[in-house]
Amino acid sequence: MKIIGRVALFAAIVVAGTGHLGWATGGLRRELLIVHLALAPVFLIALIFVGWSWATRPLSPLARACSWSILASAIIGTVTMLLAMNSHFGQDRLHDLIDLHRGSGLALVVAGTLFLLVTARSRAKRPTTPMAPSSKETNS
Repeated sequence: MKIIGRVALFAAIVVAGTGHLGWATGGLRRELLIVHLALAPVFLIALIFVGWSWATRPLSPLARACSWSILASAIIGTVTMLLAMNSHFGQDRLHDLIDLHRGSGLALVVAGTLFLLVTARSRAKRPTTPMAPSSKETNS
């Protein structure tokens, strides 16, 4: 059931982002932008904290690279959208900035998926401790 919630949250972010840029019109377009702006950071923070909580030992080199990629993609995505809101760039540069935003979002999703897979795999390999004998077994 948890996976359905995660997929639904991710789908809401993507639909809100693509709706704002494409198919939505009027007031719905602005509301979808607000949803996208509100949910994307929540998704990013949740992704990082879930990955860190799953890591039961020091991160592997791949997981470390993925976490840095997540951070870099988030910074690029945020900066490009802040610059796109500035009117000094004109229409051509606006499309370039939006393309950078989309590319960094895609890189974030790929790095986040790899990060969760690698940390989940290390979690599955966690050594288990044998159960302590009961007091009846030790007294006899």
